[in-house]
Amino acid sequence: MAGKTPSKLRDGLMKRGSTWSYVIRVHDPESGASRPRWVGGFQTEAEAKAARDQARVNARSGQYVERNLITVGAYLDQWPAAHPLEIKPKTLQDYRHLINRHVKPHIGGMRLRAVRPAQVSKL
Repeated sequence: MAGKTPSKLRDGLMKRGSTWSYVIRVHDPESGASRPRWVGGFQTEAEAKAARDQARVNARSGQYVERNLITVGAYLDQWPAAHPLEIKPKTLQDYRHLINRHVKPHIGGMRLRAVRPAQVSKL
């Protein structure tokens, strides 16, 4: 790295190459420990900061979704439980039917971040 100064981690943000990343600590319910989670690919520091702040809120409330690993099916299994007061019971029943009948058989095994708008439109 001759002539290049490496970026420093500042308040959970770091510039890596031409993009920005953030790191937060996430509680692992299996081990009981917390571990760092890096998320990158943000074009600006402001985008990375906003995403970091939202991830911190989600982590504190137990709703953090690890975007690199979770599948569409796993996300949709936990999604209704995260919104119990916002969804009426009949609507929730309809959502579950549609998810189980149409979404999971086609894209349920895909990683959430790999899904593209065209795949959702086909459903």
